[in-house]
Amino acid sequence: MEKSSTALKSNRASTRVLGLVLLLIVGFLFLWGMRVASELLLESVRNAKKKQVPSRVISASIPSIQSATGEYLPETQLREDGTLTQIFRIPLGTTSTLDVKTGEKRYVSSLSLTNSGDDTIQDIRFHELGRDWSSAEAIIRTILDSRNPQSDREKALAIFDYVHDHIGIEAYRSRWDCFDVWKAFNCYGMGHCEVHSRTVAALWEMADLASIQANVGFKPGLDLLNHTMAEVFYENNWHLFDSHGSNFFLGPDNWTILGWRELWESPEWIERSGPVGDLYSPFDHTLWMDDEKYDWTFDHKIARTAPWKGERKPELTLRPGESVVFEREGGSTYINNINDHAAPRIPHSRAVFTTDRTPASSESSLLRLSAGESGVYKRDVSTPYPIVSATLNYEIETSAERTIAYLKAGPLGHPKKETETVREFSGAGKWTESQPLEVQFAEWNQPFARYGFSVVVDATAAAKGSVDLRTLRIETACQYSTNALPSLSHSPWVVSSSPGDKGEIEIEVHSRPIPESLVAPGESAVDRIVAGTEEWIELKWSPPIPEGEPGLSFEVDLSDDPDFRWTLLPYLTYFEDRAKSSFRVPASLFPKEFPFYFRVRRINQDGLASDWSPTLEFRI
Repeated sequence: MEKSSTALKSNRASTRVLGLVLLLIVGFLFLWGMRVASELLLESVRNAKKKQVPSRVISASIPSIQSATGEYLPETQLREDGTLTQIFRIPLGTTSTLDVKTGEKRYVSSLSLTNSGDDTIQDIRFHELGRDWSSAEAIIRTILDSRNPQSDREKALAIFDYVHDHIGIEAYRSRWDCFDVWKAFNCYGMGHCEVHSRTVAALWEMADLASIQANVGFKPGLDLLNHTMAEVFYENNWHLFDSHGSNFFLGPDNWTILGWRELWESPEWIERSGPVGDLYSPFDHTLWMDDEKYDWTFDHKIARTAPWKGERKPELTLRPGESVVFEREGGSTYINNINDHAAPRIPHSRAVFTTDRTPASSESSLLRLSAGESGVYKRDVSTPYPIVSATLNYEIETSAERTIAYLKAGPLGHPKKETETVREFSGAGKWTESQPLEVQFAEWNQPFARYGFSVVVDATAAAKGSVDLRTLRIETACQYSTNALPSLSHSPWVVSSSPGDKGEIEIEVHSRPIPESLVAPGESAVDRIVAGTEEWIELKWSPPIPEGEPGLSFEVDLSDDPDFRWTLLPYLTYFEDRAKSSFRVPASLFPKEFPFYFRVRRINQDGLASDWSPTLEFRI
């Protein structure tokens, strides 16, 4: 009996425990179900909001053309010269992503945007997904996102290397107004040592790395060259980088990048880390630490002031009917206020804005004056890019003697220059002409580039005369960096405008096949060469440049990072204008037993590049 009572109590206790466990399980399932339901409800709200502002994906493929939404099919034309034209019509109010495909390796030769609607479109932004240069802040985001540095040292190297890759080395051919980060990348794409140092220092500052501009200047009476570099602070020390010289200064371990103070105490490290090749032979940097010849000055504030933060944004605005064409084949187009005697070495491009003021009907006019009347027609042109020149195409008719009209032009925002007469019409006549403004802009652009100008027709009709301005077409050529033009290899592209804009943007893409001569080099090899007391590492590849291919060169890339997010010996990326298939580097510049990675590609005289050769890993 006693045993039976004990067993009964035990069974009751087990039942209570089991019931409690079941209650906890039911409670957990109830709470979990509530959480799932709330997440589903929240997701449905998110989706509802997304549907209010949909994002369109518009794609083109060859030979069949399809749209991801099924709503927009781009027009496509293939000419006999291999130029492929694709036209997209993008409705505003959304951010549209264009997946431009051509079915073969091509490059963008020109790209146009046209406001085909009836309303003004403001703050148009057009960039590659994953490479946004629409502002200085977007540029630093692009660098950090694409290079993914994991330490301050890697961050400093990644920013330095990105500037080296996208801003060309051009001595003494830069505007004084090009120190803004956005302009340096988008408008100029090249510059002298001060442009390089200020740009890389500004980006370091934006990435929370302290920087200093370092200037080395020769003392009075000496015929030497000045130079500007920048130092960056990480790992409790300063490190000197020479962006324009495409160089930095490795210490005894071939890993640590030295600062000015270490180089002052041990000048031999300057000579040891000098550039390979003769591109910078005029810069005798072995004399920099000779205090009888050079003085050093340091500016701790240069990168911290507002202009270097890149406050300027693209501000691309198109009024109804206006268009802009970005042309890769810009030739020697380059604004310069120092030397005008030579075209830049690096290919450049231009943007051509077109403002076409043609009345809707043949009976209407832009400016019509009857007998004895006076009047003015004015049109302003404003661009986010420095203006090189403009051409005015017009049709104007006057009648009777003493009827007079003046075609005037003048820069916007110029402190001293007013509108000036560029053409005078008097008496009776009909003129359908073109008036270039190259001479005017050459004068207006001293010492700063102009980003806008006005066109004015000021007329007075005689007592029995009349004035009739029928048409005015303004073609404005602007400075634009070749590197800023989107490429087909970085598809998709993104286009957007100010919120609330109405209308439609027509985008026309012209692409051409990559030249057959730009074939990626094939197999690579590394040899150790010993000549007396000197030891070299010879980088080799095949095939060499074929005969009869002027302007072709090789670009060598050498890094301690397998993804080439930066280079440890950056000066090896010079364009080598030699028809050979090897490159020698002093063996003393390599850290022992560290893995290194080598690749090479071809560059033609238009700045187009082949694919990189297969990557080769090696150790010293």
